[in-house]
Amino acid sequence: MNTEEDEFKRIEREALRRAARDEDDDDTQEYTSEMRQLLAEAYRCGFEAGAAAEREACANLCESHVRYPSRLNFSAAIRARSQV
Repeated sequence: MNTEEDEFKRIEREALRRAARDEDDDDTQEYTSEMRQLLAEAYRCGFEAGAAAEREACANLCESHVRYPSRLNFSAAIRARSQV
């Protein structure tokens, strides 16, 4: 299973690959290394936001559907992963 950092690196590589491909397809559009970094960062931020939203949804589901008192510990542990 890939870690989040592995996924960030994969997304960054894909963003750079797409930027290079688009640059080759359209000579009028030039991507500077700064633009490539910004594109990769946008992908990374989107992934992080999606992961945080998924963790929050899981924590809420745990709180609302688990009937044991330990559910609060479970949901707190899920939310703590966002703090790492």
